[in-house]
Amino acid sequence: ASVALPGPGRAVDCLRVGDLGGWRTELASWDEQVIQLRLNLADSGTSPVIVAGDFGRPDDCQRMISLRATYPSARQQAGWGYAGHGGDQIVASRDWSFARFGTGPDLGTDHRPVIAEAVLNPRNRAD
Repeated sequence: ASVALPGPGRAVDCLRVGDLGGWRTELASWDEQVIQLRLNLADSGTSPVIVAGDFGRPDDCQRMISLRATYPSARQQAGWGYAGHGGDQIVASRDWSFARFGTGPDLGTDHRPVIAEAVLNPRNRAD
């Protein structure tokens, strides 16, 4: 699957103008989207799942830490690498292990492609 969750930009804009209510609303909206993502992933049942994209928050965000409890991160399992944006990540169900993680070339945006080598764990293979 692919995700593109909103970044913190609108929440930061609210802070700049002193709109704490708007800031809280923006943060709550992002939290709700991560919760919905987790519910959608849970609907996959026992199927192995890989999700890549812009999660809109860095690794140390509490919701990302919570998400990674169920869906480990390629960046944390197999290396770091500059992604141009801390929210660019690849996570997967525990059916997968990450052998490598890195970033692709600068393509002229504030993001760089994230690339991972994922290996389906042997106990999950049909052969």
